[in-house]
Formats: sequence, structure tokens, C-alpha cells
Amino acid sequence: MRLLIGNELYHEVVLDKLLHARESVWIATANVKAMLVNADADSEKFVPIIDVFARLADKGVELRLLHADLPSRPFRQAFDKKKNLVRGGLELKVCPRVHFKCVLIDGGFVYLGSANLTGAGLGAKSEQRRNVCPDPIGQAVAKVRASAQRNQKRRRSIVGKWKQR
Repeated sequence: MRLLIGNELYHEVVLDKLLHARESVWIATANVKAMLVNADADSEKFVPIIDVFARLADKGVELRLLHADLPSRPFRQAFDKKKNLVRGGLELKVCPRVHFKCVLIDGGFVYLGSANLTGAGLGAKSEQRRNVCPDPIGQAVAKVRASAQRNQKRRRSIVGKWKQR
């Protein structure tokens, strides 16, 4: 396990893994927008993520996208122009309660964090324009520990009162 911060997230998840997927790309996100990514890891040319999905679908990569809300209008318009995606190359599923963010690539690489499928999340935005929590795992662990400590104190208090009876 490794903590990815800022542009490390984009480089690892998008450039190193997603662009080179061979079997499957499963993504769960709250928001879906028409984001730009490098055409390939060595290119300075940017393309819409939907073009990357279309290229992967042409190679037979299974693409699934679980999302909470309707994708942005530009994403939907770009999707509608990619016949291979419309015909099932990108499986879209709306689940209004989805808030977790996950990218699973080729059944072996997993990203879990706070970045949505947007330019400011997983897209090619600059370091200053990222819209993600810098340490989501550390913050989650701290919240779980704090909650466990509070619950332990409550149990001691309740047990102490019960024994006094």
C-alpha cells in the first residue's frame, strides 16, 4: 500500500495504470465530468478521458463506471459520439448513494481515495487545482480510532454504572 498525494495520484492511477489497462477498468465515483488526460504517458497532448475509454474498449478492455449522479453534459455529449461505448463498451450504472471513489484496473491495481472522475480529481489539473483530500487514508484511520476510543469510554461508563447497582 502506498499513499499518493497531488500529481502522484494522476501519474500512478491514470498515466501508469489506466492508460495501459489490458483486461478491465472498473471505476466508482460520485461525480463524472469530461476531464482531460495525457494521450499517453510520454505525450504532452491532452485528450478527453472518453477517447481513452473508446481506445480501451476497442482493445477489448472491460469498462464499468458506477456513479452517483448524471455525468456532466460535455461527458454525455462526448459519450454519445463514441458508438463503441454506446453499444456497451462502457457500462454505466447510476447509484445515487455512491460516494466512495475507487479505480480497479486489471483485477490487480486498486486506488481508494477521495478523487472523483473529474479534472480536479483524477484529471490532468495542476497541483494547485487538485480537489482531493491530501491524506484520506490517514484521516479515515484517525476518525475510526477516535470513534473507537469514544465508544470504549462510553462502555466503561455504562459498565461502571451497571456494577454500582
